[in-house]
Amino acid sequence: MPEEIFRTIIIALGSAAVLTLLVWVIARFRRPRKEAAGKFEGATDEWVAPEYAYNLKASLMTAGESRFYFILRDILPDHYVVIPQLPLTAVTERPAQGAALARIDRKSADFGVFRVQKREKDKVLRPVFLIELDDETHSLPSREERDRFVNGLCRQIGLPLLRIPAREYDAREVATLVKPFI
Repeated sequence: MPEEIFRTIIIALGSAAVLTLLVWVIARFRRPRKEAAGKFEGATDEWVAPEYAYNLKASLMTAGESRFYFILRDILPDHYVVIPQLPLTAVTERPAQGAALARIDRKSADFGVFRVQKREKDKVLRPVFLIELDDETHSLPSREERDRFVNGLCRQIGLPLLRIPAREYDAREVATLVKPFI
């Protein structure tokens, strides 16, 4: 009889060891792994690569653009909306292919000014004019070429473009600048 008890104890201990090992293996693979820096739920491995080390910007605009934006927003009537950093693709209809799209892709205006209009049962934002604050970077050759292109694009689509040298403004001055467009 002691031999049977011994055998039962050995089998029970062996089974317990196997069960413990099995639980450990399952837990090991089900345990959430410590996430790498910059990785988030659903991200693939490329998101941890240095070239994908994104950070949240402190502000959508530069300090000068922000000051101008809030002045502009305060002086415009309520039925106008100002959209900063407006992609030019948002105000153009263009061929959806190749070179035509590539020329305006990733280009933006500092501000787009829109009028809220009723159309049938809905309201729409009708583009009224664009604003570019021209700082010192606009004198760089590559920027001058970009500015000529944007000027031509605005002429082509019939959307006025107001170019303003970047500096400090007061509300009266900004109101005088935009008055011809509203």
